[in-house]
Amino acid sequence: MKIKKPVLVVGMGISLLVGFPGVLGHFLTGAQDWAILSVVIAGSGLWFSKKYLKPAIPAKLSPIVIGKMEVVEKISETQKLLKTLEAEVSREVLFTLEERLNKLVFSLDRSVVQAVLTGGQKVGKSSLKNVLELSKINQQIDWLETDSLLKETTIDQEVIKYLSLKADLILFLITGDLTESEWAIIQQLLEKQVPLVLVFNKQDQYLLEERVLILNKLNERLVNVISPSDILSISAVSVPIVVRKIQPDGSIQERIDYLPEEIKPLEIRLKQRLIEERQKLICSNTWRQVTQLKQEAREQLNQVRKERALPIIIKYQWLVGLAVFANPLPVVDCLVNATFSTQMIVEINDIYKQKLLPKHIKIILVTLSELIVKLGLVELTTQSMLNLLKTNSVTYLAGATIQAVSAAYWTNIAGLSVIEYLQEQTEPLSAESPLDLKRLKDKFQQIWSRSQQKEILSNFLKQGLSRIPSGVV
Repeated sequence: MKIKKPVLVVGMGISLLVGFPGVLGHFLTGAQDWAILSVVIAGSGLWFSKKYLKPAIPAKLSPIVIGKMEVVEKISETQKLLKTLEAEVSREVLFTLEERLNKLVFSLDRSVVQAVLTGGQKVGKSSLKNVLELSKINQQIDWLETDSLLKETTIDQEVIKYLSLKADLILFLITGDLTESEWAIIQQLLEKQVPLVLVFNKQDQYLLEERVLILNKLNERLVNVISPSDILSISAVSVPIVVRKIQPDGSIQERIDYLPEEIKPLEIRLKQRLIEERQKLICSNTWRQVTQLKQEAREQLNQVRKERALPIIIKYQWLVGLAVFANPLPVVDCLVNATFSTQMIVEINDIYKQKLLPKHIKIILVTLSELIVKLGLVELTTQSMLNLLKTNSVTYLAGATIQAVSAAYWTNIAGLSVIEYLQEQTEPLSAESPLDLKRLKDKFQQIWSRSQQKEILSNFLKQGLSRIPSGVV
């Protein structure tokens, strides 16, 4: 059962301790009874603090305002990237990306603003949407409503993506204190630079002092994250109340009256944001969409280039393995000194159109070799391979064979690390560009960790045992 009024939970707990000592004393006569009550209330406080209380969040999460100049610059960057794609991806893929970008260029001058209402279940999205569509601020505004969020235990990233790209402004509805799951969604939206208004709806369900307390807590916890002017308390629907009137003869007459909806503060703020700041909101949304398009174009380019680079890694990993099989060397020395490893990186570098010099390649191989030794990865991988062999019909293999497969394996990991490193290189490397060795090491360890999965390592071992002794590359 979901507790709708967390503030009242704590209030009741405090009342039990402070407001009713006489009543409690009547029922709790022993020290043990009081101890049990203390534990219950303390536990309730701990639950509340974990579920609802959040520390202040750094100001860097606050959405920034993007102007038309920034959008035009982002469009220009994306056009240059699409120009690079011309010679590397299919015409169909390129046409789709170019068509989307052209639409975004035209949308920069659109007049209709898209406001999206979202939030958890039963927070009043539909009711508020109906009211806003009939309000005076409904001028060239497209009001949209999402399905209820938080139906599942995990956050649907596709929903976050939809909201960040579809909405010029988000109205995020809550009906009480901010929960951990609601904050997680808001945080992701703010990180994506989505303008957001937090709407505390159904305030009529609380006493006046409770409303003030909740609103103050929201402002306190979201300081430097959401402007106080964008945290508003409303009632989106009229509320029925029973009015009783005592007649002269002493009888009581009842009738139903309705308290009108209270959305005036929200209307005033939305007028400022959706009408007066219309161009800023449109620019911000267009910038997010162009940024997403640029990322997708980069992913397309990386996919095509990786497909071309993988056969190069496969070729050279087995050449290294055969070289070690014919002339056994320590795996680390092989990785540093082998001509094959160097040539592999040269060819990968050509595919990614970077300008790695021989000195850069040497630094890469030395850095990875030192990392392998420092972490003891050779021993760990060799032991894993030997363990896999125990489950095979092969009971004995010459040390040279295992050493050769290991050399091929580390050449493979090194090649994949270089690929992932270059894929994240947004600007072309030059002779003067320093290598980000920390990022390179991180990539190497991530790939090694993934490759330690039993199925992956087993498949590589089987390929090595079939190729190296037979001399097949």
